[in-house]
Amino acid sequence: MNNLKNLFFVLCLVSGCGLTTAVSAQIPSNVSLQANIPYTFMVGNTRLAAGKYTVKVADDNDLHLLEIKSADGYTSVFFETVAAVSNEIPGKTELVFDKIGDDYFLSQVWLVGNRSENQLFESKIQQSAKAGEKSFAEKRSVTEIGRAIKSVEKKLR
Repeated sequence: MNNLKNLFFVLCLVSGCGLTTAVSAQIPSNVSLQANIPYTFMVGNTRLAAGKYTVKVADDNDLHLLEIKSADGYTSVFFETVAAVSNEIPGKTELVFDKIGDDYFLSQVWLVGNRSENQLFESKIQQSAKAGEKSFAEKRSVTEIGRAIKSVEKKLR
């Protein structure tokens, strides 16, 4: 009976830690990221022009729902994400894009010092581009305004 109590306690403890990790895996609702994106890009099935954008949590009750909004306020797209964890803690806040052929797709949002990221679901357009002749893809990242843009080539398949 005592072993059963201990097992129950350990299971509750492990479950509680898992819940805490899942909640902290998203961008806090009071944080907004600003970036100057130098190329036209896709968020889901929506094409956005190059320019300055803000990314933030769209709903305090759903940290998986984010919004990207142009600096002029005329363009706004809501998108769903899922939490993913990196082996390394990022040294900067950045938006990561998959470049497939001539198209850029927003794929991840990283917050400095947070091992967790917001991973976007691939749109049908992105899946089609990856499956077609343009199967070579690069990772491109744009850091917050005032910081450098870097390009890292990586095959996604």
